[in-house]
Amino acid sequence: MNKIQGSESLLQKQQASLRKTLDSISIKGIITQSDRQKLLSFLVSNPLLISEDIQRINETIFQIESGILKVLN
Repeated sequence: MNKIQGSESLLQKQQASLRKTLDSISIKGIITQSDRQKLLSFLVSNPLLISEDIQRINETIFQIESGILKVLN
């Protein structure tokens, strides 16, 4: 039981970090290579993401590919 609660707590912390990263990207209009890698990694490694987070990640990736967001090295 504690293992499940620990996993849920870790996921909540990761989701909070993800939302903070996405908010920062939206406000600044730029994304670092590290942030981009974090988003892709989080998307691939977390099957329990809520649909809102998945949508925000996909929108951010689309904005990168479209040249709307500038990627800093």
